[in-house]
Parts: sequence; C-alpha cells; structure tokens
Amino acid sequence: MGLIIDKELRNELKDTYIWRYMSLAKFLDLITTNSIYFATNKQLITGDPYEGTLPIFTNALFYLDSDYQSKKEEYNNISAKPLIDILKDTKSLQISQKIENIRNSTYINCWHINDDENYLMWQSYARKKGDIAIVSDIDSLIDAIDTDIDIEAIKVKYSSKDFNIEITNVSNTVNNSEEELKEIIKISSKYKKELFKNENELRLIFQLNNKDFNQKIKVDLNKLIKYIYVSPDSTETEKQTVIKLISSLRDKKETNLNIENKVFNSFISNTYAQESIQMSTEMALLGKIASKEFTEEDDLKNFIYTIIAIMINQDIPPHKREKEYKNDMKMSEIQK
Repeated sequence: MGLIIDKELRNELKDTYIWRYMSLAKFLDLITTNSIYFATNKQLITGDPYEGTLPIFTNALFYLDSDYQSKKEEYNNISAKPLIDILKDTKSLQISQKIENIRNSTYINCWHINDDENYLMWQSYARKKGDIAIVSDIDSLIDAIDTDIDIEAIKVKYSSKDFNIEITNVSNTVNNSEEELKEIIKISSKYKKELFKNENELRLIFQLNNKDFNQKIKVDLNKLIKYIYVSPDSTETEKQTVIKLISSLRDKKETNLNIENKVFNSFISNTYAQESIQMSTEMALLGKIASKEFTEEDDLKNFIYTIIAIMINQDIPPHKREKEYKNDMKMSEIQK
C-alpha cells in the first residue's frame, strides 16, 4: 500500500526532479497539515475544460441524460419521445449522476517532471509574489507518502488518438456498468489534450468511495521537500518572509519542516541575477587582490581555480548541484 509505480517509469524518473508549483496559501496548508491535497477529477475540469473528457458515446449519453434530468418537462412532449426511447433503450437514464459520483470520488495530485524551473509553470500555477515551487524526486515522494490507500503514479499521455484506442479496449461500454464507468474515468484522468504536453505531468491517482475523506494524504515533509523556490517576481524580502514564517510555525510546533538550506530565490528572477552579478564582482576583486599577495605561482593558480569554481557553482541551481555531485561520486566509484 502507498504509492504504486511501474518499475520502468520509476527507472525513467530516477535521474530527474519533480516540481509542484503552488500559491503561498496552498504551501502553508501543506506544511501545517503535513498532507498533500488531492483534487477530484471533477474539480480539475475548472482549470482545463477538456479534463476528464469521456469517449464519444459515453460523453453523448452523459450530456443527453444530464440535459434530460434538468429539462424533463420540455422533453415530455410528442417530438421528444424518440429521444426518450433511446435513453431508455441504452439504459442510460441516471448515467449522468453515476458519472458525477465517480468523478467526485476519483482523486488526483499533479507534479511537473523537469530538471529545471519552468517559467510557464510559474505563470500558470504560482505567479504572485511569495508563491512557491517545491522540488522533490520520485524516491523521496514514495518514501514520504504515509497511507493505507493504493495510489497509482502515472505519467500523463498527451494523445487523443491513444486515449480513444485505450478506451475501446474497455469491454461493453454501452452498458455503462459501475465498474466500466470507473475504469473509463480513471483512463480519462491519465490523458490530456496535446496542447498541454509542455506540462510534462506526473499524476498520483486513486478512486475512493468515502464521503468522509478530506482529500488529503499524510506525508513526511522532510522526506518530501528537497528544495523550495520562491516565485520569480519575489524579492529577497519575500524570500526572507517565507523563511521567517516557516521558522515561526516550526517554533510553535505547527509544522516539523526543517528548512535549513532549502529556501532559494527563483533562478530566473531579477533578485538572483543581481546576487550573481554582485558575487562575480566580489570574486573578481578578490582575485585581483590575491594576485598581489601570493608569491608562489602554484598557490595563486589554486586560489584562482577556487574562485572560478565558486563563480561557476553560483550559476547552478542547488538542486542541480546535488545532481552533479551525485554523478561525480558515481564516476569516482567507477574509476576505483
């Protein structure tokens, strides 16, 4: 139980990072409840009108029946009788309510797969000052989730054609049994339109028919969160405010998140650019002073190399420095 992931997908994701972009309010909810939030299939439709699109036949029955349920008086006339007969013949009356119930009990949590920050994701999901992106990886996500529920991790596919092919493999969809509808909606949660492919999305999905479920799954924050980035429009002031806020919550025991060396400005922000220029200037001045102080040429070379290494690292985001360090360690082991 917990997070279930195909071995091939886990292997594909092991050398990259996953990101979750969110408002500051959602981030505070995450760290004070120690839980990740799962939206329902129905809730996701508000952000993407194509989300959870059903196959053509089921979709037609859904909207036809939904329309019938809301306009029964208009349908109850002689001209609409053939339509009513069709609905009865296909046993689709009330199907809209079945689909609504299943959509509302299909839960989804979304992550963005990428080694780097993504400006479009900031613009779509965390565009205000002080908004947050948390960085994790697949192993950390698996270790962090604490639940008895079986949650499936899947990589979203961006293909209407493949969606329709997979749906046709669901047997006897015309009868629209409960289990068939659940499978159809689960499949629909694994696909998005091609125009969203830049989201490169990893989804956590499960279906649970429990009215008391609060849409949150407990996690170990210190296993889950490797890095925290503050949105590109944020200044150093906003970053420090976020740090102080988390520290205050930790002091009050309202969160157990350890944020030491975890919070950074976005590397596509003006704040970072200014810091980088300042660091480069200081390193250059230090190098100029050192050239007059060192008497041994080798000592001077080693010092200059150190300065260059510091300047290079300054231009590499911390999550990628970690990755380079791990790769260097692997190479060292191979060479031994």
